[in-house]
Amino acid sequence: LLAYSSTTNASTVFGQNADPSASTTSLFVANTAFGYYALGSNATGIQNTAIGYAALRSSTSGYSNVAVGQAALRYSNGN
Repeated sequence: LLAYSSTTNASTVFGQNADPSASTTSLFVANTAFGYYALGSNATGIQNTAIGYAALRSSTSGYSNVAVGQAALRYSNGN
């Protein structure tokens, strides 16, 4: 899955189950998710970067987070 569209407000998503909300919400702003389940629970988070398997997987509304590596910040929902 490789997705980019103007409806996701300049976000880029690559990977199976990587931020499934990217194509369904206009609140997904300027996020980058690469990897299986990267930003997998994101709903309203903005300006996040998640690279790696399950990076920032549990984050639903965090902003300005950077997670690099397998399961990096997996259970974080903070800012």
